[in-house]
Amino acid sequence: MGQFAPHILASAAATRYHDLPNPWNPKVAANTMAQPMPPIGAAVGLAYRDVADAGRALTKVMAVALVFIVVSDQAERLLLAPDADSGNDVTLAAYVIGLVQTLLITPFLIAVHRYIVLGETMQNYVIVAGDRRTQGYFLCWAVLSTLAVAPAFLPPLSNLEQPAGGMIGFAVLGYLIGVMLFGLRLTLLFPAIAVDAPGATVANALADARGHLWRIFATGLIAGVPLMTVAYLAQAAIGSESGVAAVLVSLVRSIAAFGLLTQFVAISSRLYMWIGERVSQP
Repeated sequence: MGQFAPHILASAAATRYHDLPNPWNPKVAANTMAQPMPPIGAAVGLAYRDVADAGRALTKVMAVALVFIVVSDQAERLLLAPDADSGNDVTLAAYVIGLVQTLLITPFLIAVHRYIVLGETMQNYVIVAGDRRTQGYFLCWAVLSTLAVAPAFLPPLSNLEQPAGGMIGFAVLGYLIGVMLFGLRLTLLFPAIAVDAPGATVANALADARGHLWRIFATGLIAGVPLMTVAYLAQAAIGSESGVAAVLVSLVRSIAAFGLLTQFVAISSRLYMWIGERVSQP
């Protein structure tokens, strides 16, 4: 990874960022809180602008995070493809790889939040396992990921007799919709944790999102459609998923995931600034 190699620091639970060389450069003026929420189209445009600005200000940080995503995705493809028929063992391995990837890119996600909300730029890619900010952010992401993949550990519904299989299928669908809605309502919690907001609790995030769920969903969906479309067309152009083509398809998916993650961070940061009343207060 050359000049982009991160300084990965493992520490005891008591370690905090202020115990280390300061990785932040607060030279950019912080954004003003309590801004009015614009129409969805304007919010999407602002999210794209934020992503572009963050790309210029956090180029090295983004490069490190993208390398982590590409490498972990390729590792998952190479390690798990030969055992595709081993059921829950593959699901568990993919889940663990996903959690490791999330931990590795958490500093990047926090850095983009802090750049958009506070105007800070991260100087060094630092992973501090004992930092409360990192722990809180990663834990929230891990919990949502666990809830989302839990049904994958169930036995295949095709192995169940009807009507039990159909009933369980509808129950799983309802469960996944519930998890999605819960995740949308927690959107403000991630930037709140990233900027050390005094009211960064689940209850406050849920309360702030009340009445805004549709706009949160629509903003994220509309912002993500162009990137998902480009990724789909690129995969279709590549065609076969074997040999070199498989590597290229995996690379396209990794870049798309990186872009969607960055968009999520930008949108959630702006939503925090627009409607984050409780999460930003003691």
